[in-house]
This record gives sequence, C-alpha cells and structure tokens, in this order.
Amino acid sequence: MWNTIDKFLKRKKMNQEQLANLMGVRSSSLSDLKHGRIINPSFELMCKIVDGLGITLDEFRNELEQTKTKSGE
Repeated sequence: MWNTIDKFLKRKKMNQEQLANLMGVRSSSLSDLKHGRIINPSFELMCKIVDGLGITLDEFRNELEQTKTKSGE
C-alpha cells in the first residue's frame, strides 16, 4: 500500500511530512503505515490520506490494483 501512496506523493511533489500536515496527523502515523506496523488502515485514515493527496478513494484503489497486478500480488 505504501508504494501506491509514495507514487501519489511523487506525482504531487510532496513528502511524508507535508502529507501528514495536510491530514492533520503526526508523521509517525504514516511511518507506521510505511513500515508495515499498520497493515489494514481504517476507513477514516484512508479518507485522510486521499484527501491530503487531493484524490478520490476510487483513484487510489485503481492505482493500488494496478500496482498489485504489475507486481504479481
């Protein structure tokens, strides 16, 4: 999942700290996701992520599915 978030961060020319600020959370929340300490994020957290990235849940889901298909997951 982090790979998909990272793709959007790069597209938006943002870093993890900037996203956390837009989400209104500490960057450690994103760090937990990045390092696999959060495996299944809550709906609320996902909404904050996509809102911070300025995308929809559908856009995120579509990108996530494409990433999984490319990596063979």
